[in-house]
Amino acid sequence: MTPLYHSLKSQSPDYERYLHHALVQRISDGTLPQGVFIFFLKQDYVFLTCLARALGLAVYKSQSMTLLRSAQTILNKILDVEIRLHIEHCKGFGISEKMLAEVPQDPVTLAYTRYLFEHAQSDLSGDIYIAMSPCLLGYGDIGRRIKASGKVNPKNPYNDWIEMYSSDAYLDTGNILNDCLDRISSKASPETQARWQKIFNNAVRMEIAFWQMCFDAQS
Repeated sequence: MTPLYHSLKSQSPDYERYLHHALVQRISDGTLPQGVFIFFLKQDYVFLTCLARALGLAVYKSQSMTLLRSAQTILNKILDVEIRLHIEHCKGFGISEKMLAEVPQDPVTLAYTRYLFEHAQSDLSGDIYIAMSPCLLGYGDIGRRIKASGKVNPKNPYNDWIEMYSSDAYLDTGNILNDCLDRISSKASPETQARWQKIFNNAVRMEIAFWQMCFDAQS
């Protein structure tokens, strides 16, 4: 059986556009203006705190001990690895954790986080895992692609970001989510799979809108 995530992204009309957005390209080659990167880090921090809360609901709604433990593990990794790195990055730019906590959500960020909460609160088992997968698994795809290109400049100011999203620690989070996706899809009906594809496609478009919001922030 084809892994669910592979099937979802292969049928998404916008997935490649998400992976190759101009903001990603300019992080990759180190030419993204620092102000844009800082804006991105702030909004991504806000987004991740909301994603963590949505995962808390996924833990609560888990219908098996395996999914409960997996959701808890992903939540812990977001809190202990991804959010921690955002805090450390921002400290390097003179932005304290207290200042991060006061960052207002851009309307695009707000729309995306509300989309996550909508599916986390749904009674339809598995929807939240689909909605979060373009973020958690897509960033891993991006990190791997940049590292595999062989074009990483050792003087790139964003190498720490690239290193995190291509690291074994981050990719392990993706492996856990992939396992969750395949578990929930094992008995899914064609109607459920069609619904999941729509959820996934919408989340991919929201990721693109998030990139573009950040890219336009300092223009």
